[in-house]
Amino acid sequence: MKRYSYSINPNIAKIESDKDFVPKFPPGESFHDHSSRSDAEIMISFDISKDFPYPTNGLEKFHYFRGSYGKDEVYYERPIGMGIKLKMHVKNLLSNPKVTVNDAYYKFVRLRIGSVFPPGVHLADILVTNLLERMYTPVHCAAISSQQDGILLFAPPDTGKTLTTFLALKRGFSYLAEDIAFVDQDHIYANPYTSSFLHNKKLVSNNIKYQFFYLLKKIPLLSAYARTPETSISNMIENVRIEEKARIKNILILERGEKGMAKIDPEEAVRKILLINRNEFTYYRNSLLFAYSYFNPSLNLDKLMKIEASIIKSIVEKRGCSIVRASNPEDYIHFIERSNV
Repeated sequence: MKRYSYSINPNIAKIESDKDFVPKFPPGESFHDHSSRSDAEIMISFDISKDFPYPTNGLEKFHYFRGSYGKDEVYYERPIGMGIKLKMHVKNLLSNPKVTVNDAYYKFVRLRIGSVFPPGVHLADILVTNLLERMYTPVHCAAISSQQDGILLFAPPDTGKTLTTFLALKRGFSYLAEDIAFVDQDHIYANPYTSSFLHNKKLVSNNIKYQFFYLLKKIPLLSAYARTPETSISNMIENVRIEEKARIKNILILERGEKGMAKIDPEEAVRKILLINRNEFTYYRNSLLFAYSYFNPSLNLDKLMKIEASIIKSIVEKRGCSIVRASNPEDYIHFIERSNV
């Protein structure tokens, strides 16, 4: 059987799977490797099986999950009607995790409904827990750089972060991320192959495959099953330079309002950035991770949330943070160019 791999960042995280597409996986749904490297700090296996047994003997129950205290694996089974059952098996969660779901789970679950998360969301939350355990935190932002000096661009939804990234790249900045990046206390690490920018039709060409995607997105329910076209910003803009990492130099929060740029109190900056992050990442409210932590205390979600907050606090306190406001999102880039001098 053919295996696909996806280097989210060549040095940090890599996914291997028997599928080339995992819907609702925010770091990138299409699994095609853009790196020749075979190793990474975090290696995750994600596979689809027609069916597999759901053992009950000797296992304790935690809602729809079963596990055993101190045993590094959990099983999940949930009937959804018409004889269909959703199944999942996760093992070695913090050391080369292996995730298997059955066909029904992969095919049918594309929306978050209550505690039922799509497989791609579980995969993302497992990735996040592994990042945090290794003292990286994901950040919901765009990231660009100039001469290895990186700029983090945070913003509430629909503020103009992606448009600003496009404009920056056209002005010669290097590219690290348009929606999700990883940071430690000193560096930004790239995640350049996401395609969330497709939600902004103004940034995309009139290619027929994109128009068909937008048509499906208008149809309720069908929109959840529309396969996102495989693309990235580097396909949209010629001669984009992609950097694997950069030093963190500036941290900016983009907001709509009267045009201007001003320093913000570090405590307020951390509060806003954490809210932007918590709106995007769901590891701290994922039922799979609750069950896993129940049977394996080594997975401590409270500790991981504190690591996320401490890294964000550290980068803000070291470099400061500014708010950039504009009523027209095309104006943010002028302040960014000024801040990079």
